[in-house]
Amino acid sequence: VAVRIVRTHAPYANVVSSAMKQPGVSAVAIRADDKIVACGCWDGKVRVFEYKAKSKGRLLAVLKYHEDVVTDVAFAPDGSVLVSAARDGLVCLWPIFPQ
Repeated sequence: VAVRIVRTHAPYANVVSSAMKQPGVSAVAIRADDKIVACGCWDGKVRVFEYKAKSKGRLLAVLKYHEDVVTDVAFAPDGSVLVSAARDGLVCLWPIFPQ
């Protein structure tokens, strides 16, 4: 099973501190079944959205743990776990909706 990860091309050094609550996305991952997309955000949160042709991008969850910009997100090959990494030095494993 392939995992697709889409990354921004801008350097993270130019991202405003999460303490300023600036909106923005620094990393995106689409689960292999193309049903869920996860966005790592500048505010330290991971947002999970429905990702289907007929979907309007409904927000499914906001995962809060990081204290700084989320720099990367990825799904495990079986789609059961979402991994997030942030500038705070933490890597988080999140159990996610089954495929």
